Order: sequence, then C-alpha cells, then structure tokens
Amino acid sequence: MNYKKVSQFLVGISAWSLFISCAPTRFYKPLEQGEQAVTATFGGPLIKVPNVATIPIPFTSIGYGRGITNELTVFGSWQTTSSIFGVMHLDFGATHQLWKRENMGISASLGSHFLLDVFEWKPSLYPQISANYYYSYKQSAEKNSSADFYVGTENWLDLRSRLAHEVANTNRLLWNMHVGHSFHKNLWSYQLEVKILAPYLNNDVVVDYVSPFGNRGGMGFYFGVQRKFGKK
Repeated sequence: MNYKKVSQFLVGISAWSLFISCAPTRFYKPLEQGEQAVTATFGGPLIKVPNVATIPIPFTSIGYGRGITNELTVFGSWQTTSSIFGVMHLDFGATHQLWKRENMGISASLGSHFLLDVFEWKPSLYPQISANYYYSYKQSAEKNSSADFYVGTENWLDLRSRLAHEVANTNRLLWNMHVGHSFHKNLWSYQLEVKILAPYLNNDVVVDYVSPFGNRGGMGFYFGVQRKFGKK
C-alpha cells in the first residue's frame, strides 16, 4: 500500500469535508464538576463507493472530557483514522452552559481542529464554534437511566487562503446543522447523530458525496459511545 498516496487522498477529503465534521457533537451538555468521560465515535459524510455501497466515511476518534464546574467542560480528542495514514488530527475545546431550566438547556462550545500532514509537514488550524439546545426525558432514578434529544449548529473558520492545487479559498465561514439522540444507562451513554452538511457548497470533489440537495452539501451519520467516571 502506498501510504503517501492514501495520506494525500485523506488530505483531499479533508480539504472539503473536514469542516462538515468527522465526529458527532462532543458535549452538548456539560459534565458535572469533577466528572470525567472517555468517548469513542464512528462515522462521517455519506458517500457512494462504486460497486460496493453507500456508506459514511469511516472516521473514528477517541476523546476525553472533564467537568471544571457544573457549567463548564473541557475536552480533547484524537481522530484515529486519519492518523493511521499520516495525517495527525487533534481537536480540543470547551462547552459552557448558557441557560438551563428543569430538563432542558442551551450550551455553546468553542474549540479548534489541528491537522498535520506528517509527509509534507503542513499544519492547518480550524477554529470552531457551536451551539446546542437539549431536552432530557424518560428519566428514571430507579433504573438510573435517561435520554436526551438535542439539535444544534456548527460554524467553522477556514484560515487557509489557498486550497489544494493553489485554488483560492472563497469560503472562510462554513456552516452545518445537526440533530441527535443519546441514551444514558448507569455510567454509559450511546449517541446517534445526523448532520446536514454545508448545503450551499458544491460537493463535486474527490469522492461522490450523498446529499438531499443534489450536488450541494452532504449528509453525515455518526455513532458515539461515552463512559463516565465518578467525581473525585
């Protein structure tokens, strides 16, 4: 296998699809103070693989979060799929509770993605801001279980002046929206999320993206697992 060509292919995908997200929402609801969590995720933009199937790009990641206060959680993660082929991809940030009332709330997250092509040593940085509304239901103290519905939006800032092949970057602010559901049982959580990805941008690049908007934008499917640890 030519790992450099695979790396270049992954960078090519990242040039268009990085900002439309390679992972579900990290922490739409802050952890409690002192609480910790590890996460694992799978999924990405939906693409057509010739003579195979229509599947999500199989991005994977592992991450960690910690509640600094009941309203503030910091987190970081490593995008493992890209790193296997020579593209180091890390993201980090913080989620803050803006408003909460009984079983619902609004949060905002500020963070950034950092990519490094280890073959050409080209770094890239993508600041990100997102906001989420969540609603908790089916809460059972006896069974120690609950479920959340959430909806939100993400905005990415692409700092590059030039894209691949020296093409001018004319889309610096990039947007998508998402809807998701999480089920919590004891210390475990399971997350499903669907994203509408940049519906205003041409997706005729690198691979055949699937989109409800034809040749504009895309759609992503994601699955996540979280394991919490007790507060100290």
